[in-house]
Amino acid sequence: MIAKKEKTTAVLISEADKLFSEIVRREDAYNGYGPEGYINCPICEKNVYWKMADAAHVFDRDNLATRYDELNVWGTCRECNRLDPDHREKFKATIKRIIGECEFECLEERSHSMMKLTRSDLNELIEGFKIKLSKLNRV
Repeated sequence: MIAKKEKTTAVLISEADKLFSEIVRREDAYNGYGPEGYINCPICEKNVYWKMADAAHVFDRDNLATRYDELNVWGTCRECNRLDPDHREKFKATIKRIIGECEFECLEERSHSMMKLTRSDLNELIEGFKIKLSKLNRV
């Protein structure tokens, strides 16, 4: 019998990113900020259908401590997230206004902390994300 090859950490992170991105975009599309199914971009305020949006990170996703933190990741239009060179500062200012200065400072502090995710941690995250998505599919 051939042993099943374990997925690498990079593959698991990619899988977790994809699932988490869908969760963020779908939740933002049905939270009441824009028409149902649409994300109201917090940077330019344009409404964009959730499948055509990005899940943008306030603080870089390089830091695992806030990579999957829902306060750090918001649905945005692709133009702002990918093409606007000044989007990061506009984005931070808007999110600070939305969540409040104290919560924003806590998020920023967490973004500077070190965290390591093992394959086991990532597999647990992925399973949790799949469960959350299955619940969103029923809505």
